[in-house]
Amino acid sequence: MAPRWIIPTYWRGRSGCCSSPASVLISPPYAARPRRRGAGDVVRFRKAAPERVVRSRKPAHPAIVTVEEFVEAQLLRRSRAAGGFAAGRKLERGPKNTKRVYPLRGRVRCGYCERRMEGTPRNMRTYYRCAVRTMVPGAPALNGHPTNVYLPEEAATKALNTWLNDLFARENVDRTVSALVASQEGRKNSTPDAKDAAKKRLQEAEGKLRRFQDAIAAGVDPTAMVEAINEAQAQRAAAQAKLENAATLRTTCRTQSDRTLHHRPT
Repeated sequence: MAPRWIIPTYWRGRSGCCSSPASVLISPPYAARPRRRGAGDVVRFRKAAPERVVRSRKPAHPAIVTVEEFVEAQLLRRSRAAGGFAAGRKLERGPKNTKRVYPLRGRVRCGYCERRMEGTPRNMRTYYRCAVRTMVPGAPALNGHPTNVYLPEEAATKALNTWLNDLFARENVDRTVSALVASQEGRKNSTPDAKDAAKKRLQEAEGKLRRFQDAIAAGVDPTAMVEAINEAQAQRAAAQAKLENAATLRTTCRTQSDRTLHHRPT
């Protein structure tokens, strides 16, 4: 089979590719020494190891993100990648921005895989759906999971309205008030000492993460610290949730609950 440069049709539309004398001199076809297809040098750019990366001490432009945010994002990506499918199965389906309003958004879970179901309109009706195609391959919940699981929103809201009407009916108000007051007994244990303990745990977790970031910046392999980083992030998230819950904590006494429920507008 003749090389492509010998075929006359090869040069159609390529009249300008070798217009200058220099291009003629360096072109293999003009020297009767064609370069075989597939032969020649191949340049591949490989990502350098973290310890071989050279960083400038003087910023070239204003920073978009801080160094701490960048390192934390890299650690989060590496921790998820190191876990493989096992880590992917634990990820919670996040909310999506939609134009429609779903009253039960983020509150309906699939009975097969325990994931949040997403709202979807079909034939002028609203459903909450769990599609098996969105699951991680190899997940144990795939066994016996239907292709699509649908829950009509009308059926769920109708049952909820019936339950709420029964719960706050005139003859059941006293029982409901007693249940509300009893549910707040555990919240009263939130004292300044508990807040101080949560702040201390938060500071310790943030200190650990800073030390891990410094170690990675010094050249330590991040994959060797995945478990410790994940544990520190979980401790920080738990401490932050404890502080936020303590800051917004409000309890109501039985008198306030009675007044609110007995004198509600009809």
